Amino acid sequence: MPNPWPFPEPERFAAIDGRRLATPPQWRAGNGAWGCYRSHLLILEKCLLEGIDSYVVFEDDAGFGSEFTEQLQQYVAELPEDWGLAYLGGQHLYAGKHPPQKVSERVYRPFNVNRTHAFMVRGRLAMKTLYRHLNWNEWHVKHHVDHHLGRLTQRRYEMMVQSKTVDKESLAVYTPDRWLVGQLPTKSNICGRKWEQTRFFNDARNADHSDAPFFAVLGPHRSGTRCPAMVTHDFDVRSLTPHASTAKFYPLNQVDNPQFEEHRLVPSLRTILDST
Repeated sequence: MPNPWPFPEPERFAAIDGRRLATPPQWRAGNGAWGCYRSHLLILEKCLLEGIDSYVVFEDDAGFGSEFTEQLQQYVAELPEDWGLAYLGGQHLYAGKHPPQKVSERVYRPFNVNRTHAFMVRGRLAMKTLYRHLNWNEWHVKHHVDHHLGRLTQRRYEMMVQSKTVDKESLAVYTPDRWLVGQLPTKSNICGRKWEQTRFFNDARNADHSDAPFFAVLGPHRSGTRCPAMVTHDFDVRSLTPHASTAKFYPLNQVDNPQFEEHRLVPSLRTILDST
């Protein structure tokens, strides 16, 4: 743990091993994801039953940044009074079309946040809103607990953008400008993958990956363009941009793909294409 540690002494919670359980027939996201969902729900139930008014969750793969305590204090000092759920680590989804809204220098209002390895919950009303959402609202097929929480965040964001009255079942959710906690390179019991290094995903300042390195590899797919991309990746180009979760590699003939429309290098690359 970071030293100094800014929270009370942590209590270790034995997570639910979904591999030992029988999942409901409507659950299509796998036993690992079921165990994750049930673990988070049981922590929330424990807090509600024991009269605990706030709690912080760090999953066992949480990897703390080098200046965690100082950055946490700065983040918490700027959180709005209405906050109910504050992420410390995560991944911004759909941020290219719906970028996080800046609230202050250190705080952003997200559209949709993925991952549950580090977050804080405050207040009985917020906790009961989370509990109802996790138990009653219809889940999408193959959604995990973080996807389902993201829908709750997204609903409030959309209402505020459209200047609609905020639903009483919504929750004020915020993220830091830069993630304070990443995910360690351990094997996931949900997807089975293992990362090569601690991963800090796209944060509020770089939600659309605009400061990630972009590589266009010349040549058609059949000419072996995967090889230089792989070699460049193995040389760890990602280390040049510590806040970018990953560098991207694409054959140049894919630049006209709609996903690249807003990238700042695309016009120059199209010029190269047109001249060859």
